[in-house]
Amino acid sequence: MSKQAYPFYLGPRQSSAWVRLLARANRTLATVEGVGIGFFLLSLIFLACWQFAARNFRAWHVPPAPGWIDSVIRHAVFFVGFLGAGFATFGLKHLRIDAVSRLLPVRIRLRRRVVTAAFAVVVCGLLLCAGWVLHRDVAANEGIDVAQQEELINASIGTLALPVGFALVLIHFLVQVILDLAWVRSGE
Repeated sequence: MSKQAYPFYLGPRQSSAWVRLLARANRTLATVEGVGIGFFLLSLIFLACWQFAARNFRAWHVPPAPGWIDSVIRHAVFFVGFLGAGFATFGLKHLRIDAVSRLLPVRIRLRRRVVTAAFAVVVCGLLLCAGWVLHRDVAANEGIDVAQQEELINASIGTLALPVGFALVLIHFLVQVILDLAWVRSGE
């Protein structure tokens, strides 16, 4: 075997087929998240520029911006944020404090990372449930607010960013736990 680096996100070379399949599915999910980030960012930039031009350059006959642009911009920011959080979790670039762990041996560092990622899975699960309850409550009260009827993305669709975002982060942390356990088990 060559000595070139084996990608950490695929797991150890001797891992079982289901671990490699899970790792590849996780990587595919991260790719979809990256495409989603690009789509929402481009949409956000285009719509914000259109809205700015429509408000400030009326003398140049810029077509007026539709009223639904505000809701799309507002909720696209949340979707970009949560897709970015999922993507960062996949690449192990999420917020973490690891000044002390850099001094630890690799096997102990991996075990510590398994424990902290498992704790993150539990926290993300609780936040996912809370986000789902919020979405359900907002959707139940949807018909009351008349001002939201012309919006393209209403509040109930916008609140889906919370449970979907936390589910994506949870999935990446769960796969990280499985891959780290495979690395510890393999001894590589």
